Amino acid sequence: MTDNRQAPLSFEAHIRKGAQALTTSPTPSLDARILMKHAAGLDDGAMIARSSEIPTSETLLAFGEAIERRRNEEPIAYIIGSHEFWSLNFKVSPEVLIPRPDSECLIETVLGARSDKQQPLRILDLGTGSGCLLIALLSEYPNATGIGVDVSLSALQIATDNARRLGIGERVNFIRSDWCEKVEGVFDVILANPPYICDGDILPNSVREFEPADALFAGRDGLDAYRSILPQLEKHLRDHTILIGECASTQVKPLAAMVSETLPSAEIAPIFDLESKPRGVFCKIFAT
Repeated sequence: MTDNRQAPLSFEAHIRKGAQALTTSPTPSLDARILMKHAAGLDDGAMIARSSEIPTSETLLAFGEAIERRRNEEPIAYIIGSHEFWSLNFKVSPEVLIPRPDSECLIETVLGARSDKQQPLRILDLGTGSGCLLIALLSEYPNATGIGVDVSLSALQIATDNARRLGIGERVNFIRSDWCEKVEGVFDVILANPPYICDGDILPNSVREFEPADALFAGRDGLDAYRSILPQLEKHLRDHTILIGECASTQVKPLAAMVSETLPSAEIAPIFDLESKPRGVFCKIFAT
């Protein structure tokens, strides 16, 4: 009698099958490989070394569930629970936005403006989310301390966990506050990455359906959060404080005008992302 049972498939074969199922993904092969690594608990090197081996039934069950979630356009970061930013691995969940590579330009701008990394800077991060911006900066400035602000308790818990895991926990404090309402003291660096999507903007399904709306949308022109933040900043500024606010490219000029009106002593310039597109506003404050 002929045995028609199919021979067990290797890791690599299952990855290929998973990629074939991801018809809506722009990077199906990469997605399937990442999901298999996560399901199997393997890093890149181990995955390569064991590519011809047969995965366990538990691994295949987890992989199948992950592929189905990805087929429904759920972001990879939420499926595996983490995302890389500034070469650091951050825990994420649907309670926080997924860190974007474009936001790394905010870190680069601070590094350009504060070239001495031994400075004991005091840094404020408004709308901290996962804590990625503040933690990335503190990783670059070993003598700096920081405060991260968010209204979401879930986000603050995630940020606190990220700081602890990445060795920054003793130099950062996360507080629940409506922007600067509960913030005290003055700062050398203030980062603002608040919601700035216009209410009527059309977003990809992976963003609209899965990422927190409260961290995305900010009124008809997307600048409502800045209208709340800017009037609160004056008491937290010192001479040569730098203020960096992220926004959409079309919002750079109106945001710069808002800053100029609220903080007339500020020296203002645009900042640019990895594709050389305007991504925010850089301000240096001078005492009057």
